[in-house]
Amino acid sequence: MRTKALCLFILFMGLFCSCKDNKQAATKQVNTSKEVILYNWKEYTNLEVLKKFEAETGIKVILKEFENLDEMFGRLQSNPGFSDLIVADSHIAKSQYVSMKLISKLDKSKLKNTSLYVEHFQEFEETGVPYSFGITGFAFDKSKIKKEYSDYSFLSDPSYKGKISLLDDHFDLFLDLLVSMGHDINSDVGSDIEAKLDKLVNEIVLNDPEFDETFTNLDKLVEGSKWIVQTYSGDAIGYMEENENVEFIFNRGNYNAWSESICLVQNAPNIDNAYKLLNFLSKPENAAAFSNEFYYANGIKGSEEFMDEKVKNNKLINIPEETRKRGVFYLKSKDSNAIIQKVFAKLSSPKKNNSNEKED
Repeated sequence: MRTKALCLFILFMGLFCSCKDNKQAATKQVNTSKEVILYNWKEYTNLEVLKKFEAETGIKVILKEFENLDEMFGRLQSNPGFSDLIVADSHIAKSQYVSMKLISKLDKSKLKNTSLYVEHFQEFEETGVPYSFGITGFAFDKSKIKKEYSDYSFLSDPSYKGKISLLDDHFDLFLDLLVSMGHDINSDVGSDIEAKLDKLVNEIVLNDPEFDETFTNLDKLVEGSKWIVQTYSGDAIGYMEENENVEFIFNRGNYNAWSESICLVQNAPNIDNAYKLLNFLSKPENAAAFSNEFYYANGIKGSEEFMDEKVKNNKLINIPEETRKRGVFYLKSKDSNAIIQKVFAKLSSPKKNNSNEKED
């Protein structure tokens, strides 16, 4: 019996040591990982900063990109561990993605620069590191548009028939329509608002708007085929530098603002390296490099010191606090919404537009 027991003990210890060795090997493999995977909007990452990170740490950054929210959300749902970090809407990440187990709450003890977050981003310390802040609005051709606008009444002005191009993003289009009617973008759309919205949509349809992504809209503006295009503040600034007739405007009351954070993906395969990249990107000099290239605020105090003068002094990038406070963030989930889809379908339907042309 003792011999049998001894044999069993030796066998048990062998298995224990083997498991321990395997566990240590696995731990060692994770800790010595030499890569980190970042999932971001297409052409929205400062590549020089990533190269700098690689040179300083020896960690390779694998950049994966998405072109729209549907693509990002679908991939995140189907395979949440395919990436380490993702750039996402700050409010939606906090209110939706954590509970959906798409991202993990951050270990704040591993974050080195939280004291540098501007006020707006402080509420997202547990879910993301600041990345960008911007405004959805409209770019004008000042040589064609002489009237001063403080709202979006031009959308239904027949003077601009065939001269308007809107974003093909269902949500940003819908939110700016609510803003144009004087409503908070987080309002519940009851029958009274829906009736007003339907009337506004009918008026806009008569102007035969086109729909495209932000840079195509701006190209149309510069080429002269469109006089008014819906776009984002930073994208417009890039075109304003090269074209003196381009001007960006947004509603002088409340307006559609947005912010994005870098979040830790659930089941991230390279967690230690992910925190290293988060801390690196939130250093003022590296955050400033993003603003210098893409013309958006970055949410990190002290980054102004490293900004180009034209960026630092631009009030559409370093947005004054009184202007920032007027911005309203969309707090609802960006899941399919019947009224949003209905509005976009009615606006963009070729059949509807063609019937209006015949009526004219």
